[in-house]
Amino acid sequence: MQKAVFRGRTNRLFVGIVPDEAALAALARSVGMMKQEAWARDVRWLPKENIHLTLRFLGDVDKEQYVCLSAALVEHMAKIQGFEISLSQALFLPSVSKARVVAVGIKPSPELDNLAAAVEKSVVSCGFEPEKRRFKAHITVGRCRDLDLRRVNISSDFQSINVTVRTVELVKSTLSESGAVYGILDTVTLLP
Repeated sequence: MQKAVFRGRTNRLFVGIVPDEAALAALARSVGMMKQEAWARDVRWLPKENIHLTLRFLGDVDKEQYVCLSAALVEHMAKIQGFEISLSQALFLPSVSKARVVAVGIKPSPELDNLAAAVEKSVVSCGFEPEKRRFKAHITVGRCRDLDLRRVNISSDFQSINVTVRTVELVKSTLSESGAVYGILDTVTLLP
């Protein structure tokens, strides 16, 4: 992802993890195998530069909230060490019978859960409403319209892919006719 600048009255933001280049390349190879399947023609696949793991979507954020959030993330990440997460299998959300999102699951990780909780604490401390849904770690790789994929065999293997988590990004999402364009506003580095 490219670097971005906060412009205007509000910007659409989220907090996320951007996989390192090695993990992105491995993920792109496995997603490439899925794209060969017949059902894949009905999926709008995300470009490699948009691949990320969302920790917390925020929506439209004003400049004051952005400044608060940037500082809160640094404060709440100060004692968190970097770690690795492992990918699991393809997911179809909200369900395999009415898929609107093609994603890759994440194996259970207490470190990732702790990081997501610290992000949530940062967000709430800046006046945002607490998230009502439970955090479900996944990496979105494509979007579709209510596909029934119950009889689909997935040939891609994601289980050998690990993502090193060393930073957390505050990302700006700009909507365009061709899809969202993401840019990193701030990067918070975790402890080594």
